[in-house]
Amino acid sequence: MVQIPTFKNPKYLNLALSHSSIYSDRADRQNHIGNDERLEVFGDCILSTTISQLAYEKFGDQLTPDLLEQLHKNLCSNHRLCEFAGMLKLQNLIYARIPFINVKDMANIFMALLAAIIIDRGRDVAVDFIRKLIGPIMDDLVEDGNFIGIHIKDTILMNEKIPIKNVIKVNDQNEFSINNNKL
Repeated sequence: MVQIPTFKNPKYLNLALSHSSIYSDRADRQNHIGNDERLEVFGDCILSTTISQLAYEKFGDQLTPDLLEQLHKNLCSNHRLCEFAGMLKLQNLIYARIPFINVKDMANIFMALLAAIIIDRGRDVAVDFIRKLIGPIMDDLVEDGNFIGIHIKDTILMNEKIPIKNVIKVNDQNEFSINNNKL
């Protein structure tokens, strides 16, 4: 079972796992969304690079541009990223003011987590984490140099609701509580 690496500075983990809904102030929310988007893009870059490197190592001369593209489409789809997030049980670690998030939000949080790992622990730890998570799945997608996986259209599952464990509430006195426990 793959586990999230221990963070030296938990603020990066908290930033990655905080859904934008927790910010009630519009300016705070816009700032958070900007930070999230940067983390998501950074996470996407490290994931894409690691997939390419791992595919080259695993499949060598059998790796064609088409096979690499198929692997990327499958392993970087929102549905698959949500699956990776589920393997890590991120739904139990995310903080949100809403009880459910959609597949796209979960995929974005997973990407932000990858970026937070590389920022906090470095490239080697992040790449090792990604390899352990996606390596076995990549093996199941290729047989004799041919892609045998199934492409899932992300649009079909975009409205799927994923329950969040840590729901933050703010009362009239601006007191915060998580799951009815005051902070």
